[in-house]
Amino acid sequence: MPPFSGFRGGGLLSLCLACSVAGSAGSSPSSARCAREEEGLEDVAALQLREDGGGQGSGRRTHRDMAVVDDTGEMLLKFSSRSRSISARYLGAVPSFGENGNLIALLFIYSPALWAAPAIFCSGAGKAHRVKAKVFGGELGEEHGNTIVFQCDWPEADAKRTSFDVFLDDSEGQELGRVTAAQNPTLLRHYGTVGCVRPLWNGDTSAVAIAPQWLEFHALHGVEHFLVYTSSDSDEVLLKMYEPYINAGLVTRVHFNTVNTDLLKGANTSHPAMQRHHVQTWAMHDCLYRMRSRAQWLLPSLDVDEYIRLGDSTGAYLKTAWDKIAADHMGSSAGMVRSIRVDRLNFPIEEKRDVSNLLIAEGHRYRETYVKPKYVMRPALNQVLSVHCQKSWTNGTQEIQISPSEGFVAHYRVHAKREENGPHGQKPNVSDTTLLAQVPLVLAALDRRYGGRWPALAVQFRTGSSTPIGDL
Repeated sequence: MPPFSGFRGGGLLSLCLACSVAGSAGSSPSSARCAREEEGLEDVAALQLREDGGGQGSGRRTHRDMAVVDDTGEMLLKFSSRSRSISARYLGAVPSFGENGNLIALLFIYSPALWAAPAIFCSGAGKAHRVKAKVFGGELGEEHGNTIVFQCDWPEADAKRTSFDVFLDDSEGQELGRVTAAQNPTLLRHYGTVGCVRPLWNGDTSAVAIAPQWLEFHALHGVEHFLVYTSSDSDEVLLKMYEPYINAGLVTRVHFNTVNTDLLKGANTSHPAMQRHHVQTWAMHDCLYRMRSRAQWLLPSLDVDEYIRLGDSTGAYLKTAWDKIAADHMGSSAGMVRSIRVDRLNFPIEEKRDVSNLLIAEGHRYRETYVKPKYVMRPALNQVLSVHCQKSWTNGTQEIQISPSEGFVAHYRVHAKREENGPHGQKPNVSDTTLLAQVPLVLAALDRRYGGRWPALAVQFRTGSSTPIGDL
């Protein structure tokens, strides 16, 4: 087993993990639908999360990085009260401070054994402020598990620190190890709507090349900030793509040192798509907890080929739309809306298309949705997420769904030629030119952002550098 650098101490480390399900997690009829779908004292650039001082890419850390998080891989958890051990996939420790609570969230890939494990306690050095962890992620049953989150209440005094250790022990007080939480508090602001962007790779539609137009569109329409993620195997060209957005303060970055990416593939598959699914889940939860007290609404899983469409989609409507939708549907109970589900409608695009052309210029789509929805949510009211729905939330809260006439996610996807049938016998023969008027606005924004170099850079971003970012 590779060494687990996130836990430090002498000898063989053992770890006991909690399983007292916190009462604030709930379930409702919407869980059945989900079941069917699936000011800091240090510069963050100097953070040393790895005992060996970091990788070769440490010079690429910047003062605009929110955090660098080590992928420490598989852990063997040995319990003082049991003869058996549990192998668990640890992801990271996320600090979350603000009006919605002060806590550290410990993230793991879900397993039934981990969900059924004994209690874990968290504390500072010398067992200061020792508390029992609350556990979320298994409330809907084994078949719906993807992430387990252990929440440890934490003193507000650490809110301005860039990194600190969290000591773990069991119910008998036996020390089990420690993890490191990292942040850049100088970057923390309050926002209305924030978008989370998982690590990107170039594929059929070249995510790196199409991300800038997605960022510009949603910024023009009211998304105030983006928390973006890179990983060790991300192409270096991604840094060049994000640079003007980071310099403008529109984007902050979290980097995953994914040194054990093979362990992210899942127990039953070695397919790269599953590896990337787990990285996306990791990014979603990291974003959720970093923005828990910083964003009113969060877009946790929107991909860069998916565009929010509400009404005629003009102006910065996303600044006020979600509160209005909640009020229209729930009246005086609008504050208890934890999420808003939005259907996706597919706009098929050609695989070999010119990446400098905007996706929103495509004017034909399928008539009906046949893919799983996406959602916007209040981070303060949710604990565990999946790509298409929530897995754990605050009791008494509600999820609502809007109709396609109110709004939908336009999904620009390589699918089928226009004359061919799609799923359920559909043809993409519905003319929809609602966003064509937005094309000049997005192109002008890209021109300003990249100093008039946009069309050439789009090709460069698609081609890539074949050089990974590596560890920071």
